[in-house]
Amino acid sequence: MKSILILCIPFFVFAAGETLTIREYMSIHNTNNRPYIKLQKKSKMHRLHRINEKDAARITKEETTEESQSIKLIHRAKYLMFKIHTENYQLTINALDGSVMEIEKK
Repeated sequence: MKSILILCIPFFVFAAGETLTIREYMSIHNTNNRPYIKLQKKSKMHRLHRINEKDAARITKEETTEESQSIKLIHRAKYLMFKIHTENYQLTINALDGSVMEIEKK
């Protein structure tokens, strides 16, 4: 029973945040890995996020009481998120609405 519950937790966590629209997702999802295309993809991702790096760092400070060491904007499926590392934690914050999607202790 516990193992089933543990396997279901990521589905509930990722279901909580705001997602990209199909048009937004298709604009950044590309299989072409040329350097110029990668720069265009990063530029589109930075235009789409509504929470900036300063807000993500503030949310991290509120949740963990630690300063963020690195902040990286990534996308996974229909989610645009910040991956943030602190000294003892790794956080995933939704870049569209600022909700904390995952907190993992190192």
